[in-house]
Parts: sequence; C-alpha cells; structure tokens
Amino acid sequence: MRRIPLVLVVALAVTALVVPAAAASTATFKAEFEGERGLIQGYGIVTTTLEITGSGPGTNGCEDSVTAVRVVTLSNDPSSTLTFALDGLICNPLLRGTWTIIDSTGIFTGATGTGTITGVLNPVMDVVQYRGTITIA
Repeated sequence: MRRIPLVLVVALAVTALVVPAAAASTATFKAEFEGERGLIQGYGIVTTTLEITGSGPGTNGCEDSVTAVRVVTLSNDPSSTLTFALDGLICNPLLRGTWTIIDSTGIFTGATGTGTITGVLNPVMDVVQYRGTITIA
C-alpha cells in the first residue's frame, strides 16, 4: 500500500477550505424605459415604478429640478430588482440627470452603479435612457 505524505494531505485540505470569493463584475449599463415598461440590455424586459421624491426650481435655463426613486423588476424573474435614486433637470420637453443604484435583489444583489439619464417627456409616454456602469458582486 502506498502512503500519502502528511504534508500533501494537509496542503490538499487547506486548498479545499480556502475558496476564493467570486470576483465582482463591472459592465456598461444601458437601459431604456417607456412609461411602466423597459428593457435592460443583457437582462431583458422589465416593469418599473417611479416615485417623485422632491422638486424645485430649475437651473441652467431649465424649468424644474426633480429627485425620484425608480424601482425596476425583471419580468422573467420578479425577485430581481434594482432601485435607483434619480436627480434631474426638466428642460421641457427634455430631461437630463444622474442615477445611482441604492438597492438590489435577486441576480442583482450587491449591485452598485452610477450613470446619466437623458429623455423626452410627453403627455402620452415618457421615454428615458440610462447609461453608465454597474458592478455586481
């Protein structure tokens, strides 16, 4: 019978116990929202809600400044959500601003990210685009 050196056994045991954590993945984030629906590139169709949390006079020739929270839910996985804090200016009919991820669940758990918002506001349906980066732990 062949004997395995004790050093080799200990090394294998330590290697088995030390599992490296999954590396975070950073990617370009692109999404478009029209009313209560949207699309996140690479993830699919989403539903979305938007809650205005503040407003005031605009700057730089714009009529209004607004803050809001947008919650986005993947249609094919309702347990996966992203929550964005929004800060923008309405320069009728244009909208521009920034977004920051403030909460995430499901496949997005631990996500962080920031970016810009551009859009067109109209009485029928607002259309906005989000561009930036997202890091998922």
